[in-house]
Amino acid sequence: MLQLLSPMNKIDVVLLQARLLCPLLLALLAAAPAAFSQVKYEREIRIRPRAVPAQARAFADSALGGQKLRWYQEINLDFFSYEAKLKKEGRHFSIEFDTAGRVQDVEFEIDFSTLDAVLRQKIDSTLARLFTSHKITKTQLQWTGPAPALHDLLRSGATEKPYTERVEIVFKCREAGKPKLYEALFDAAGKLLSKLEIVPRNTDNLDY
Repeated sequence: MLQLLSPMNKIDVVLLQARLLCPLLLALLAAAPAAFSQVKYEREIRIRPRAVPAQARAFADSALGGQKLRWYQEINLDFFSYEAKLKKEGRHFSIEFDTAGRVQDVEFEIDFSTLDAVLRQKIDSTLARLFTSHKITKTQLQWTGPAPALHDLLRSGATEKPYTERVEIVFKCREAGKPKLYEALFDAAGKLLSKLEIVPRNTDNLDY
């Protein structure tokens, strides 16, 4: 069960990051120096709405019409952020905000099969070139852009304001005989923008 936290100041956050991430950092010290830029580790902690910056709450309330949200603090290797999660029109959405409450991106889950056929082929070809085998476990569309554009997209699913749409893929594979979990980000044309190995929690099952 997730524990609801009261508001935290910056000192509290730093201490929490250290406590949560210290075991991981010790494990990564033996790895290559570039490992920190190639590894993704996140820890989500459920928080109460009053622990969220007012700017983030105001954006969510305006864009979603007061729809019930679950708020989280997302602890990463070198930063933290806030995230609102909800189910809208049968899809799971997440809205990420920085520490000041400024919206960063919107993501929502889709079926990989619903992507354009040419885009699917490019993504599959890229993953097949990088790995001998892979299994896609999660697909999300990601919207980034100015806050007014993201506000429109959340509210009505469309906007005339400029924004960027990307595809985020989470997939399992094997490297050197070991199961691995990766997150890859592609642009709308199917070009690979980034690839991060996801460091699993102890409860994650990576059998593949």
